[in-house]
Amino acid sequence: MPTRSSHTIPSTCCLDGQVPEIACYECEHCVDLVTIRNVNRVTTARVPARDRVDIVAPEIAVWASECPPQQALRALLDLVHSAHPDALTANYSAPASLNIPRAQQCPIPTKLGGVWLGMAL
Repeated sequence: MPTRSSHTIPSTCCLDGQVPEIACYECEHCVDLVTIRNVNRVTTARVPARDRVDIVAPEIAVWASECPPQQALRALLDLVHSAHPDALTANYSAPASLNIPRAQQCPIPTKLGGVWLGMAL
């Protein structure tokens, strides 16, 4: 059975009234991300699990969606498991909407799968 863990990383920094929130779910082959910038737009993505996954600025994704919250979360939940033979595997550049600018990042160290993630402290 794949190793799984989930984390929610609340940000307490605020820029122009927007407080980004990031949640992630780690499987053996990938990390599923949810980046919430406001109540109307959510970006969900599946990024390949590698030695280091920067959840505030992923560079590569195998799938991503940016749309209203219910649609974005449903699309992520409808993906087949990353170990499934039909799972998406082609890499492409992660959408810019997954990146949390340094000014909005807070020094919240998070350990995911034995690797410290987030911004450098």
